[in-house]
Amino acid sequence: MWAHYANKHKGICIAYDITDFFNEKDVLLEKLMYTTKLTFDYKNELDNFFNIEDEYHRLESDNIYPLHLFLTKNVQWMYENEFRLIKYIGNINNIINIDGYDFIKYKDNENSDYKIKIRKKIHIKHIYLGKDIEGNDQKIIKEIADKKTIPVSKIKCKKSNLYELESYDL
Repeated sequence: MWAHYANKHKGICIAYDITDFFNEKDVLLEKLMYTTKLTFDYKNELDNFFNIEDEYHRLESDNIYPLHLFLTKNVQWMYENEFRLIKYIGNINNIINIDGYDFIKYKDNENSDYKIKIRKKIHIKHIYLGKDIEGNDQKIIKEIADKKTIPVSKIKCKKSNLYELESYDL
């Protein structure tokens, strides 16, 4: 995935501590499914999915088929062994920014007024630097991470006949 998503090994990968998300009822962590063909109309299913108002019926109902939109990739990507964290946040228009912080407007039940709830902060657990990251970028990231006591590792190719990567601490 480094070659596809991290500027050909010049970028970074950030590992987040997502344990707090699993205490919420509207969060799923799922392994991706891979297929050789599209089995449904993405546009139509996506429109239907976003027209469901009730969080419970969106994520917990027997009709969970629309989640395939977020959990299906072509079989050519199977080697990535990808998982996705899906969190329902409601209508994107319900997200507001106040002084640089994101908030979500939500409704407790049909009889209550809208309220504002701050989004949880996700803590960085580790930073991985690509094997070809530029020296100045590595230095800047390492300095910032050290100030925040975030561990930093760099990726390198394993010495084997296979194209495998491993990390070492900086």
